[in-house]
Amino acid sequence: MLAEVARLPCDRARSELWRVPLHEARSERLRALGNGALGVLEAERQLRLLIGLPPEDGTRLIPADTPTVAQYEPSWTEAVQEALALRPELVQRRQEVTVRELSLYRDRNSLLPDLRFLSNYNVNGLGTRLDGNDPSGALHSLGENRFHDWTLGLRLDVPIGFRDAHANVRRDELLLRRAQVSLRDQEEQIVFELERSFRQVIEGREQVRLQQGRLNAARVELEGRFRGLLAGQGIVQIYLISLQKWVDALRDDRVATSDYNVALADFQRQKGSILQYDNVTIGEGPLPTCAMERASEHLRERHNALMLLQRPLPPVRAPAEMAAPDRKPIEGPPAPGREAPAEELPLPRRVEPQLSLSQLLEQPPVPKLLPK
Repeated sequence: MLAEVARLPCDRARSELWRVPLHEARSERLRALGNGALGVLEAERQLRLLIGLPPEDGTRLIPADTPTVAQYEPSWTEAVQEALALRPELVQRRQEVTVRELSLYRDRNSLLPDLRFLSNYNVNGLGTRLDGNDPSGALHSLGENRFHDWTLGLRLDVPIGFRDAHANVRRDELLLRRAQVSLRDQEEQIVFELERSFRQVIEGREQVRLQQGRLNAARVELEGRFRGLLAGQGIVQIYLISLQKWVDALRDDRVATSDYNVALADFQRQKGSILQYDNVTIGEGPLPTCAMERASEHLRERHNALMLLQRPLPPVRAPAEMAAPDRKPIEGPPAPGREAPAEELPLPRRVEPQLSLSQLLEQPPVPKLLPK
């Protein structure tokens, strides 16, 4: 659009009025792309630190999917129930309360008298030899059960005063009470954080809706100003004002969309369901066949890439040699300081067709082993 306006025969469209907004736009782009606290490069550097990539490798990280702009309607009651049931810190606190309850139950048993019933029965064999059917064999007398003995008894332990037992019970009661209070405080804090994230989702949803309406209105106004400028009835200053409004509306729309997606991710994290929301599961046991195949392919690609870096590139043929491939070169000793070219090896395969998950599940491939 700016290029079409610049080609207009009107002299005022080619005046210095275009230079000021152009330089301002370039300055804002550089500021947004810079290394500041809100810059794209700084955000990419922090992301590389989180996922274990080097700070800079000559490439840029670009999202592969589009941001979410759908109107999400969260339920406050379901969100609170999911947060209280799925948050890992609450699960850990409940386990600590269970441990304290079992410890208190054990120490309370020590306040009761300890009465136990004892019984014992032994079978013995006596003889001059181990085996044999004669009465002098030990196994023979053992089978007749002639030299057995038994014992029955009761044992009662009653501590005097129960001082240690009462001290342990009181200590366990205090520890249990502290664990319960800590669990209740943790639940209240999580509910407050969930309420903040809930409001951010609602606000972000409304901001996206309002900014989209603003962007559409600015686009309609800009198109009208542009048609009037083409017809020679418009003013460049008014068109520049409309253009600046459209740029501001577009920027605010992208910022609102980004904040809305961040609010959605934070809301799922506060509920403790971010893994289920992103379809991430942690399973135990052997890997499926499709995962083994992809891991093997990645290792093979990494091995071939390392070979490509360590091996020099093949020599480039001259145009004359490419034009006459049947012409044989004159055999002779190589020139001084130059070695004969080694046998060219085929380059490793860097790009391979990617199969979808449904194809891998329907026809699981056979796992391949890496070359030695």
